[in-house]
Amino acid sequence: NRHQDRLNMGWAVSPADHVQDFDLMDEMGVNALRTAHYQQAQQVYSLADQRGYVIWVEIPLVNAITNSTTFTANAQQQLRELIRQNFNHPSIMFWSIGNEQG
Repeated sequence: NRHQDRLNMGWAVSPADHVQDFDLMDEMGVNALRTAHYQQAQQVYSLADQRGYVIWVEIPLVNAITNSTTFTANAQQQLRELIRQNFNHPSIMFWSIGNEQG
């Protein structure tokens, strides 16, 4: 499970930080990765492609779900956009609509 942030940097993660994360995961023997809750930098998907990872990506749908047409339409649109932006990455094996729902 990978969040795209760093202590005292937030989301201002550099390309070198992404590479360092993958180097650490390689050292740990990681071969599958879930990106947490949101679209991540394109470099993350490219590094996963290059290093032979299997990735689970998801839209930012966490915790509560609203039972409304608008909510459902929004989630569907986010999923379409996620797929359209990333469909050429062979590392992505799973497209997820949410997690940690209560």
